[in-house]
Amino acid sequence: LDNNEINQTLTKYVCNGLSGAKGESGHSALIRTTSENPGLNCVNGGTKIETGLDINSNGILEDNEVNNLSKSFICNGLGNSESFPKGASKGEMLYWDGTNWNKIPPGKTGQYLVFCYDTPHWGPCLAQISTSSIINITGFSATSGGLITNDGGSTITTKGICWDINPNPDLTAFFTTDGSGPNVFTSTLINLIPHTRYYVRAYATNSGGTVYGNELTFISGAELPKVTTGISSNISYNTASISGEVTSDGGASVTERGICYSSSQNPTTSNSIVVSGSGLGNFIANLSGLNGNTTYYARAFAINNSGISYGAEISFTTMQAPSTQFCSGWPGPNATSSLMNQNGFITAQVGQNIDISMVTELPFIVCCQGPNQECNASSIFNPINTNIINYNCGGQKISEIISFAQTGIYKVKVICGNIGYRTCELSIEIKP
Repeated sequence: LDNNEINQTLTKYVCNGLSGAKGESGHSALIRTTSENPGLNCVNGGTKIETGLDINSNGILEDNEVNNLSKSFICNGLGNSESFPKGASKGEMLYWDGTNWNKIPPGKTGQYLVFCYDTPHWGPCLAQISTSSIINITGFSATSGGLITNDGGSTITTKGICWDINPNPDLTAFFTTDGSGPNVFTSTLINLIPHTRYYVRAYATNSGGTVYGNELTFISGAELPKVTTGISSNISYNTASISGEVTSDGGASVTERGICYSSSQNPTTSNSIVVSGSGLGNFIANLSGLNGNTTYYARAFAINNSGISYGAEISFTTMQAPSTQFCSGWPGPNATSSLMNQNGFITAQVGQNIDISMVTELPFIVCCQGPNQECNASSIFNPINTNIINYNCGGQKISEIISFAQTGIYKVKVICGNIGYRTCELSIEIKP
């Protein structure tokens, strides 16, 4: 040990005692030295010194003979120990984190060293932020956010979340901008790809730079369902039927399906809709309350937790609405039918018998009085497959029973007299 290697603060002295008369023989005093590993007593290791009396006179200081009050340590200095890191650049500094020595890289001229969360740091402190749980996951979007627990001593200028299909997403990936300031914020991830794993981190930026929160991961949800629009059928002046089929649920249950329609193109569920159950398969929606002689556009739709999908658009035109009874000629009685409704026209079903008659109310007016007269008890305009069941001409009553084989709106004329004393036109609506 050279003089320049001596740690003066650890210098100790062992002094001689005074000479005197010999005493009685007693126990010998012993000293025991052992190596001390680096730790709490000696950071870089050293020597432990223990003293005591050799009670059993075996010349060895045993554990039960040690005077614990006399225990002391001679610790090694730093020297060239590798436990103390060497610098690589001018201006580097070291700090102790409680376990290890860590380097602080050189700063810049004029830069100041601050204490950030138990650690020395150049310049302003970064913020502290955590990433919020990911919720509301669909195939195309999800919700997350962050909690800024400390602004680092300077204003938060930007915050948000960033995400990517690769770990450790940052501002070079997809990200949101959710204002400034501390505290909690919520944000939405958009334009996701269904059934894909994503990584998410919240971020915050202040004058010290950008810091990222803990990383979370999730798998995006289902695709949109697949649905096709079928055909229109059973079209009347105010009703129609449209079919559709859900061919795929996209990986999540179809909670609602049906037909949306409008008198404008590209109808959506914001327009009129008829819901026809849920799940996969074929369905039919019966539309009602339509306007007569109007072109409508319709699309099938299906909904799962990822959103709404639509089938192709079809169009159909409703029939002209039935008109009320119109009569002309001599002001006699109107035509009648047991199926006449309060709107002034006849409503029946395909194949149903329809009774039509006209009865004179004045005794001197006789309709279709004799067999030699031209008796046009029923003149039917543009009916399809009209079936005349009964024909009655003579006396004071004209009547017949007819039926129709197809749906539609039909016009029927009932004429009293061979020269048309009285003519009434009736509208007949044939439903399925």
